[in-house]
Amino acid sequence: MKVLCPVSRLECLRETCAVWVQSEKRCGLTGGRPVERPDKLYTVKEAAEYLNLHEMTVYLRLRKGEMYGVRTGRLWRIPESALREIAALQ
Repeated sequence: MKVLCPVSRLECLRETCAVWVQSEKRCGLTGGRPVERPDKLYTVKEAAEYLNLHEMTVYLRLRKGEMYGVRTGRLWRIPESALREIAALQ
């Protein structure tokens, strides 16, 4: 069950929350459990540089489903964990 922070209205336990307790890695209002930091999202250009590939190759792999990415409108974002997996296979 997701708990929304009453201050930021985001999912609880996000570091962007105004009541986040950095030293304890939890929400100060709800006392939520500790969580891991979410993956950094890379643009296609950054992902291509990370993998030493051409940008169009990254776009093709995303469209074919060979690489995991999140599409928001016309923009693709690739999580760092997906890039690490691909780099390990190369």
